[in-house]
Amino acid sequence: MREIRSLILRLPGLVRRLKKFRFPLVAERLAGLLIRPENHTATARIEALIHLAAFACRGEQEPALRQLREWLNVLIFNDPIAKLEGPIEDVFVSNVVTDYGNARLFEGRWQNNGDYVQVCIEALQRIAEQAWAAETLRHVTAMLQVSDAVAERAKAARYSRTESSPRD
Repeated sequence: MREIRSLILRLPGLVRRLKKFRFPLVAERLAGLLIRPENHTATARIEALIHLAAFACRGEQEPALRQLREWLNVLIFNDPIAKLEGPIEDVFVSNVVTDYGNARLFEGRWQNNGDYVQVCIEALQRIAEQAWAAETLRHVTAMLQVSDAVAERAKAARYSRTESSPRD
């Protein structure tokens, strides 16, 4: 939360611009960018803009592509958040084994994300007789099914890599 407050203070002009837009419309377009391999290195910038939009958007307008480009490639581009962009050290889409089969998981900024999720699932399965663990496992499974469906729709293969460069 502190990072978002800091971002809000550093980018007041962007926050003002976002106020006239409807958050779900902004979020869906930005989230769509996160499933494109060429945007993998820009994940920090895209996620930061989604958080800013969640804070600031109060209107009903739909953003145009030129506005998204300006927000990401001009207004937030020179912010210190963009320094989080580094060379990709892991795959774009990993694999998680579940009770229903394999699920593709977008790695995002987290290296070895799929491995950590896999360990969490295995831990929950060991204590699944506890109601809270079974319920949590049900929700995790549902989210993995959504991730796999999005990967299917985006034609994102398991263990695919990206060739994008930082600040592209």
